[in-house]
Amino acid sequence: GAGGALSRAKRRRQADAKRAEASDVAGKKGESFQTINGEHDNSLANGVAQRYWSFVVELCTDPEPSVRLKALHLAEVVLRQGLVHPMSCFPPLIALQADPVLTVRKLAMRLLRQQHGKYPDFFDHQLGAGLGLLFEFCKRLQAAARRAARGERRGGGNPGTG
Repeated sequence: GAGGALSRAKRRRQADAKRAEASDVAGKKGESFQTINGEHDNSLANGVAQRYWSFVVELCTDPEPSVRLKALHLAEVVLRQGLVHPMSCFPPLIALQADPVLTVRKLAMRLLRQQHGKYPDFFDHQLGAGLGLLFEFCKRLQAAARRAARGERRGGGNPGTG
């Protein structure tokens, strides 16, 4: 009767509690795996960013404007996530203040202001390197413009019309 129904209900409740506890433990194992996996992803991204950062910095002052803009966008993400030392970004950001392309110049200025606000001492230490890179960047832009002008004068712009 009633006593049997009560004991069955009690056993069912105990079984439900054990199942809930087992699923909770399994869930926590899954969470810890995800945390470990997420940390692995972060360290992988950090390693990739650090390994290729010098190339990104170099591409920020490439003669081709679209390359500069894409490199600058990548630098923005890497800096926002703190994947590289912020001091390394100051020279190209300073050099890009002379960029003839307004969108590149504005983005570089915004990033420079952000980084200067966070790390003013790094700016002071990197100003000379930034001015040197600015000079080199201007020379590269002039050389690229001269090459383009020579190519146009020779009729290199329109194949098959010479």
